Amino acid sequence: MTLLISSGLFEEELRRGREALERQDMSAASVYLRRAHAIGHHVLSQHLASHRSLLLLGWARRSIADICTELFSIVALAVVGRFVGQSHNHQESGR
Repeated sequence: MTLLISSGLFEEELRRGREALERQDMSAASVYLRRAHAIGHHVLSQHLASHRSLLLLGWARRSIADICTELFSIVALAVVGRFVGQSHNHQESGR
């Protein structure tokens, strides 16, 4: 139940953050996207989605530091996700 509630909150914050980006309201976008990041931190797909949106925020702000940070985070999460996925697949095939 908690995961479903968190998922709904995550989607809402992410949507609001992306809408704020479209309006070029960088301050609001940052608040919403960081909330989405905190809410979705324990679900890999949500965590990745929040970092992709934070990358767009960094791009809109023309912040090299933010862009580099988010690119690093996305690559690191992709590597972790691949490792976790392979580990999970190996466990399933052993059954």
